Amino acid sequence: MSTLKRQVAPRADRVPRNGLLRARWLLPVRGAPVEDAWIRIRHGRICGFGHGKHPCGIGPRLDLGDAIVTSGFINAHTHLEFSECRQPFDASGGLPQWIDRVVRWRRQTATTAAAPLCLAPLLVGLHESAAAGVVAVGDIATAVPPAADLCLLLQGPRLRIYRELLGLAPLPPRTASPTALTVFRDAQRLSRAGIAVGLSPHAPYSTQWPLGRWAVAAARHLQHKTPATRRAS
Repeated sequence: MSTLKRQVAPRADRVPRNGLLRARWLLPVRGAPVEDAWIRIRHGRICGFGHGKHPCGIGPRLDLGDAIVTSGFINAHTHLEFSECRQPFDASGGLPQWIDRVVRWRRQTATTAAAPLCLAPLLVGLHESAAAGVVAVGDIATAVPPAADLCLLLQGPRLRIYRELLGLAPLPPRTASPTALTVFRDAQRLSRAGIAVGLSPHAPYSTQWPLGRWAVAAARHLQHKTPATRRAS
């Protein structure tokens, strides 16, 4: 069997809104793979597919050659702020040493009110995701870019940003901590910019249980059906 070449998805403006695609393979959501496939598009939506001889008289045809056509991928847990790291962190020494390297890197690139989160790595990560066929991204964010830049995050895969909460310090009685209030305000800014939001208490070993309960309660005051997510371990 010949080797299939890796092929970047065609630009959206090349795909006909009404017409036909041809590809070596089609991987439907349900059913067996289809070889020598054709895909019919009407008004920008897939309305039929098959293999072998394609229907006639249905508009322009785009032949993708030896490509594999599949539904878009969903990356439900990313950290886009790391997108400009060109290689993974050294894992020698096991998980504790790896975590220490990640924490040191984050402290070196820590954001403040005077130097907010740079938008560049987020855009790099979204661009790389789109090029790899990802159509939806769930990002765990430790900070949020300035409000003026947020609209740029809408120009790519569908995005939901889960604002992360970390903290083992006891919570003030009957009130939210300054960290929790910052997280909530960041989520509000994202929501106002039209970005889907969520809250993410990090993990049982890094976030007090009362802070996690606060996040669940706070999520009810954000967008409709705002989700909360947490690592299990």
